[in-house]
Amino acid sequence: MRDLTARQAMVLQTIQDHRQQKGYVPTVRELGVLIGATSTCTVQRHIEALERKGYVQRTIGKVRCLQLVRRKCE
Repeated sequence: MRDLTARQAMVLQTIQDHRQQKGYVPTVRELGVLIGATSTCTVQRHIEALERKGYVQRTIGKVRCLQLVRRKCE
């Protein structure tokens, strides 16, 4: 996780914690509330960065669209 910014690492950890506690990943809006973001656009940008860096995958068309993936080179 060295290639993540502090905020991206916090977002990823929040997603992982929510999944572990509830059994499913948060929606974009739920994630925004959890990380204190006032805009869903901000949350989307963090998710896009995590996706580019290989930490999550999205399934388009689903509300809970995130899947956590393992990094190959960690």
